[in-house]
Amino acid sequence: MRLSLACLIATLCGVSPCVSAQVVIISEAVVERRADPGEIYTGVIQLRNSTTQPQDARIYQTDYMFYADGRNIFGVAGSVPRSNARWLTFTPDYVTVPAGQTIPVQYSVTVPKGGSPLVGTFWSMLMVETVAPGSPESVQKAGADPRLGLRTTTRYGTQIVTHVATTGRMELAFANVAVAPSRAGSDATLSLDVTNAGDRGARARMSLELYDSAGQLVAKREQQRGLLYPGTSLRQEFKLGTLRTGAYKAMVLADAGGDEIFAGEFDVRY
Repeated sequence: MRLSLACLIATLCGVSPCVSAQVVIISEAVVERRADPGEIYTGVIQLRNSTTQPQDARIYQTDYMFYADGRNIFGVAGSVPRSNARWLTFTPDYVTVPAGQTIPVQYSVTVPKGGSPLVGTFWSMLMVETVAPGSPESVQKAGADPRLGLRTTTRYGTQIVTHVATTGRMELAFANVAVAPSRAGSDATLSLDVTNAGDRGARARMSLELYDSAGQLVAKREQQRGLLYPGTSLRQEFKLGTLRTGAYKAMVLADAGGDEIFAGEFDVRY
């Protein structure tokens, strides 16, 4: 899923609701590369203006952390210990994208060599934010309407991920396992928090087997999850449908590929 962050900001625009100018990233939302210390690699992200007017956009870096409680933190680039933001250069940092056109943003990643050995996964984000016409940042200032209103500004991000050679490993831990009625109705949902306590990111295939007190299998579910970075966590949910009140045993498995398989057994009630 492409990351999109929208926020309302007070700015100068028409009294009627303003339409958000849209410059979007049409490349992959997550770009991964395995690289050795000292290696330099390059890539391109594509920006698309699907509107009928030229649009300005600025490109900048942030760090990125996310957690099972729903927090998404876009910190100052290079502030997270596993940030690769300082390894990355890109051009341009400001563009005017013609109507209906696509413009490339070139980037280069130089993996450091020497000093303390690099182990595992490092990442950061390239963010693209449309600049509203008439705003202080815009180069398209002529004809700006001085009336006060609200404009929606949207930014999109691409995660630039470096896995250093084959070093590091994922270490998954499970917590807060519970079964409760789903938010949509009376069907049951099993939820748990999954944390990567290791030093390498990977995509885990999550699976669940739920047994009743008589040892009968009552539900079996599976879901592929996205890239879980070191120090981040996610909330995993399995929809169970109709479930009788009682005691159950939940067998949870996370397959991160290769030999990295993590399992947990939990007693739950519904």
